[in-house]
Amino acid sequence: MDTTDIDWPYFDGRGTSQSEAMAVHEEFVLSDDQSRLEYRMTMTDPETFAEPATRETYWLALGEDLDPFNCQVY
Repeated sequence: MDTTDIDWPYFDGRGTSQSEAMAVHEEFVLSDDQSRLEYRMTMTDPETFAEPATRETYWLALGEDLDPFNCQVY
């Protein structure tokens, strides 16, 4: 999933600036046995950062029910 046109002046909660050129690329990969969901987010802002910033994490399927999340575009 790619997100652009981010109208927010801060990269984080500490007040690190970001420009209107900020772009976010997110990848979700489900393991073959469906027990693990990998997540990778790459943020690029050539006006503010010298190189892309990346965050990686994962979730394990523990047999719990998940509530749907409705992501709305305003």
